[in-house]
Amino acid sequence: MNVLPKLFNYLKSPGYLKEVLFFKIEKILTEFNIKKSKKYKLVILDDIFPHAFSAFRFIEFNYYLEQIDDLHVFTTGDALKSIHEEKNILDIIYEFSLSFPHHKGKISKFNHHQLISAELAYIVFSGNVLPRLEMLEKNNIPFVFTLYPGFGLRLDDPASDSDLRRIFTSPKFRKVIVTQKVVYDYLLKNSLCPEENIEFIYGVVLPCSKYLASNLSKELYPNHKITIDICFVANKQMEKGIDKGYDVFIAAAHLLAERFENIFFHVVGPYSEKDIDVSAISSRILFYGRLKTDEFPGFYSRMDLILSPNRSNILAKGAFDGFPTGACTEAGLNGVALFVADDLNQNIKFTNGDDIIIIEPTAEDIVKKVSYFYHNMEQLYTIAGKGKEKIIEIYKEEAQLKPRLNLLLNNIRNN
Repeated sequence: MNVLPKLFNYLKSPGYLKEVLFFKIEKILTEFNIKKSKKYKLVILDDIFPHAFSAFRFIEFNYYLEQIDDLHVFTTGDALKSIHEEKNILDIIYEFSLSFPHHKGKISKFNHHQLISAELAYIVFSGNVLPRLEMLEKNNIPFVFTLYPGFGLRLDDPASDSDLRRIFTSPKFRKVIVTQKVVYDYLLKNSLCPEENIEFIYGVVLPCSKYLASNLSKELYPNHKITIDICFVANKQMEKGIDKGYDVFIAAAHLLAERFENIFFHVVGPYSEKDIDVSAISSRILFYGRLKTDEFPGFYSRMDLILSPNRSNILAKGAFDGFPTGACTEAGLNGVALFVADDLNQNIKFTNGDDIIIIEPTAEDIVKKVSYFYHNMEQLYTIAGKGKEKIIEIYKEEAQLKPRLNLLLNNIRNN
């Protein structure tokens, strides 16, 4: 049977590029054993790239695309629903190709009919490794992955430990990058992974150059404005954002609003007045929804401090955020003072009271510390400035991207 007429009929359809037809075409190709056979140097397997919402992936994967010629990204787009993105992944890929025409053809929608061949695969999050593990083993592809907090990783959780053991005992596993000391220690303490297979690179990839190039001047109180502005920036993974401490933030906002007339509150993320009652401070709190990366420099130029009273073991047993959160590091990079909770004692880089303020995730402690700095704003801005310097030191390209790139290249050469 000739496959071409069948394909031609599909390709004549007005919506042939849409997702349903994509799968139909792939199925036809598979039925007739027309498979992709090119062997790439590196493939990246993901669930949201090239959507810019996940800024760290957007920066990191783009960096690899620039540095490694024979690289291809296969993406499912499964995570788009978690950010309520109405476009499908094919639309996102097309829009990306318009902005980065030199990467056109280097990103494809992944599906399980494909035969992928590569010298090495790279993945972020253990929750993204597991669904692809059988495919990697079947296609004989060694892999490296980054074990970020979240999406599959939980401390002292038998199910999570079982998943990690399955990954680490795979014959195709080569290296894991861990970004928090608590995770590094946990893997060794529980004999989950040999030390020689662990690469510790503290922190996360940030769009440092993009933020530093914004050249927006910082608005300071009382020289440039008459308000003191406190922000909360986080995604919402559960009702009322309790794991991120949104309930604590609102409780503290009520107390601070009673005490100080010129403090205003700003919320970025999928939050609104419907989550927790804010009627008593409705004239003092603003909701922005989700902001794009390009919108943050202007937003942070007006902010004095960011509150992050996040707590572990709330979203689920063993669930936790990295320290500081990605939102906090981006805020700090833009000169905002960090007021951050650390109930797992993850901090190994910052100095409390010098370049960061460690808070208890309670409204009372937040009010106490904010009240002190309300009367000592010059000291607050000094801490914010030192925090920015520390973040640049920790998260600059030489500290984050180059070690990751070298690790991948070394593993490509060794396979």
